[in-house]
Amino acid sequence: MAVKKSYGLYRLFIKFILTLLVGVILSIVIPLLLFLIGEKFGYVNEANAGEKTARAVIMKTQKMQSFDPTWVSSQNKYVQLNQNYELMGSSMDKSLQQAAIQAVKIGKIDSGSFLQTRLGTGYLVIDYKLKPSYTNDFLNKYFLSPDTLILVGIIIILVITVVMSVQRFSHMIRLNLSPITRAVKHIQDNDLNFTVGTSTITEFDDVLVSFTELKESLRGALEERWQSEENHRSQLTALVHDVKTPLTGVIGWGELLSETELTVEQSVYLKNLQASTEAIEQLVNTLMQVTCEAKEIELSISQVNLVELIDDIKQNLMPVIKVKKISFDTTFELDDGQISLDPFLLTQALTSIISNAIDFVSLNGTIKLVIHRDKQELNLIIEDDGPGFSSELLEKAFTTSYMGDSSRSGMNHFGMGLTIAKRNVERCGGEITLGKSSALGGASVMITIPQ
Repeated sequence: MAVKKSYGLYRLFIKFILTLLVGVILSIVIPLLLFLIGEKFGYVNEANAGEKTARAVIMKTQKMQSFDPTWVSSQNKYVQLNQNYELMGSSMDKSLQQAAIQAVKIGKIDSGSFLQTRLGTGYLVIDYKLKPSYTNDFLNKYFLSPDTLILVGIIIILVITVVMSVQRFSHMIRLNLSPITRAVKHIQDNDLNFTVGTSTITEFDDVLVSFTELKESLRGALEERWQSEENHRSQLTALVHDVKTPLTGVIGWGELLSETELTVEQSVYLKNLQASTEAIEQLVNTLMQVTCEAKEIELSISQVNLVELIDDIKQNLMPVIKVKKISFDTTFELDDGQISLDPFLLTQALTSIISNAIDFVSLNGTIKLVIHRDKQELNLIIEDDGPGFSSELLEKAFTTSYMGDSSRSGMNHFGMGLTIAKRNVERCGGEITLGKSSALGGASVMITIPQ
């Protein structure tokens, strides 16, 4: 296998400059060479051809002592004057006639572009131009003059050379940059199973070597992270599975207890205990599904009575509310108590938020829950008279496992309540807003779900 030759950007740039220089030289040489070829084969006259034909006419006139306008070639113009400088005949336009007459009068006729001879008592003036021309009169009349054609040719060839050189240079740069852009695209797509290419430009090849090292470093880091996450997932799955065993016992003992004779108050407590146990079982099953399948559970939409749903949540939390002697006020502002959503997700979100409020309020504290619903949206506002949210907590409250700053810390919680609530509400198409309660002075959490 042949070793690919490499070179630096400096060499590539010098090559580009030399290419441009050669193009400039060719743009000048080629038109001039074509002009010389045309002159050699009789298609183009020399620059002084007009002067030669003018002198030939002058010499013939002097020899013949007469003048015939047919002697004048297409490269010349003539004017014939009498001794008083009056016009006797001319092929010049008026401005050139005046210049020729003035030249005769001041005696500078043999300089510039005029030749003169005496014709009887008058004068004959022949005009000529020192510029190349065609041997064909039609071309002289209707086509670009040879000098103009040379200039146009130089410009055209120069432009073509510059454009082609720039295109070739940019193509070389793009070609050697393509392995870098491909490597960046693979890394952006989290695809590390690719082979980093090579470049013929030394500086680009050095970058590609760095990309190879970066890819291997990222691969190692990702594999280590994946392994760590897999270990955590396995541990969590085992823990959830272990939780199910005592939970099954609690459910069984609850069912056995329900078959005994109970007082009315004990029946109410048992009912609440069984409801809480069922909620825990559903949470455990959900966690088991998420950890085992590594995907979100599907939404289960149904018609829910908001009043009953809120009452069930309140009853489940009532033992803790009673222990802390919390005043829990609920206000319903509903046009219709029926709503279509996932009851489990909403119940879990509200329970997490209210549980947080219970944790953070003091003994004999106050929690308010306002449920407002109209045709556009459902609003559930939970307020308390606890320490509220600091600016730091407002910024990081939804971060997983963030357990707060000094304003709302020190409790037995793991920073998951608001994260779970936010996830569930967003899956229901809503959003959560945190703020300060204007009525109670503590925290305010508002859930908004569009209808």
